[in-house]
Amino acid sequence: MNIEVVSARQPDPFADAGAQPPAVPIGGTQLQDITDLTSTIGLGAAVEALDGRVLTRGTSEITEQGMRWTARLTQLDRPGVIASLFFAERARDVVLRLDDGRSARARISSTSFIATSERVCDLTGVEPLA
Repeated sequence: MNIEVVSARQPDPFADAGAQPPAVPIGGTQLQDITDLTSTIGLGAAVEALDGRVLTRGTSEITEQGMRWTARLTQLDRPGVIASLFFAERARDVVLRLDDGRSARARISSTSFIATSERVCDLTGVEPLA
């Protein structure tokens, strides 16, 4: 019995000199945008109501990409206030005020517990942090 090995190799469409594969977005983001991400971890922050009332304070992790930003707040001093605002009152609009002086309007995108049974609050910026 003779066994013949046949290669199922497909031709490489980019093998021609100068041919470039198309740019493929990663998760809707161009590869060059990934290098534009900056993160600030451990900065103190306050979440305030639009009328200026402090709702809670905690530690923030800010991720900025151009003019867009998100924040995760942990170690909240009054986690029940955020949970009540989010679930019971269905209020989402707040102001994030960082200890470095920056602030911006934001929306509460979620609130949940992490592995350490600590409530966290995720915010999405509505305007640039300034």
